[in-house]
Amino acid sequence: MPEFAAIPSRHSTFRRSIFSALLGVIVVLGAMTLTTSEARADQAVKFMQRVAGELLRAHKANSLPQMTRVIRSRGDVAAIGRFSLGTYYARLKRGRRNSYFNGMTKFMARYVIDQSKSYRVASATVLRPSKPRGRDVLVDTQVTMTSGATYNVQWLLSRRGNTFKVRDINVLSFWVLPHQRNLFRSYVRKANGDVNALVLALNQ
Repeated sequence: MPEFAAIPSRHSTFRRSIFSALLGVIVVLGAMTLTTSEARADQAVKFMQRVAGELLRAHKANSLPQMTRVIRSRGDVAAIGRFSLGTYYARLKRGRRNSYFNGMTKFMARYVIDQSKSYRVASATVLRPSKPRGRDVLVDTQVTMTSGATYNVQWLLSRRGNTFKVRDINVLSFWVLPHQRNLFRSYVRKANGDVNALVLALNQ
């Protein structure tokens, strides 16, 4: 992609690592339109069904702006962004925060659009109704690929008023958010603590 041509190779490694952790997220969302009738009565699962439809439409349209809007509106972007930077978040000037959050969502959306077409999902099934985890909610799914392989995905949703936001995802037995936190913090450390270097990389 031309817009990434000027980024040093360490940026490429960074982007590939993030994408490998997040690709399964969108793949699963695209498959979640197939669920059990019992789960349809569950508010958290119904929320995930709506998100699935939005993401699947953005994927089929191959629309980066559309995908970015879905991630921004359905993800708990501010909470994810703060956690991902950890103590470095305090170094991010207030006037740069929106640029950081926007860059993070654009970054994820760009790689979903570019790469997820190579991954084919046959179906996904809600294994059980959602269950509480403190103030949050967990939703479990089993994904079946066209190859016949299956794997489990668990969604962590935060309640926000009358709806939910996706806060984290457990893909293949690991939570994505701590992985992203390690990558972001490592990147900032390699930039001698310059948080703006990360902001610039995410917005490329």
